Amino acid sequence: MALFLSTFVNKVDKKGRVSVPAPFRTALAEQPYAGILAYRSLHGTWIEAAGIDRLQKFSDELEQLDPDRPEEAERYTLLSTLLGETYQLAWDEGGRVLLPQPLLDYAGIGEEAAFVGQGKHFLIRDPSQQRAIVEATIASRLEAKKSKDSPPKAPSPGRD
Repeated sequence: MALFLSTFVNKVDKKGRVSVPAPFRTALAEQPYAGILAYRSLHGTWIEAAGIDRLQKFSDELEQLDPDRPEEAERYTLLSTLLGETYQLAWDEGGRVLLPQPLLDYAGIGEEAAFVGQGKHFLIRDPSQQRAIVEATIASRLEAKKSKDSPPKAPSPGRD
């Protein structure tokens, strides 16, 4: 399975074409589909993408589920929806894919797209959204560490 690391920001042309980062294409080189599979994230307003192997695992899992069993119905619906909403995006000889307008609109992507490695998959989102999430995450972690590392405050002397 491919491993996606780092963040890359690439230009999106007027037709919606964007270059998939070379390290991501290299990670997918051994896969039977020359491109990426992309869908609207259920975790936020961005695009999630991966190689065909990841979506094949979702498909295999879906085949094992029984939508009539209450304990499996929710997972079945989730996987069925995800697979039904996935776009297969083949890259051209320059490594570009055409991001469909519904995905661009959903993610609020304009002239640039950030490709954000997440290990076994990656995100495609507006670069300003990516920067805001990173900065908020770092600030939150630093604040939590600061609070944890600061000595306890001495109790205020009481007044009688």
